[in-house]
Amino acid sequence: MLQVATKNVQTMFDNELSYEKKRQLDKTLQLSGAEHFEMQQLQSTEFAGGRIDLETSNFLYASLGGTASVFNRQSLATRYMVLSLIKEITNA
Repeated sequence: MLQVATKNVQTMFDNELSYEKKRQLDKTLQLSGAEHFEMQQLQSTEFAGGRIDLETSNFLYASLGGTASVFNRQSLATRYMVLSLIKEITNA
């Protein structure tokens, strides 16, 4: 489900965002090493506490990757989805 949603977001970005907007979004969706670590910790804590399901946990884990540089090379849509999910989790 999250993979399909990510593809839909990517299609929307491709069709509706200018090159300049994509460049701005790319910069905005970059994580530092400390931010990446915090998000990996949040993902594991939320899953262990039963607050997110296995699909969401696996999506976040795989998409975040092992380092911030791995995450920062993900597609714009993937980074957008991850950060949107993290925001939703932290606001719940």
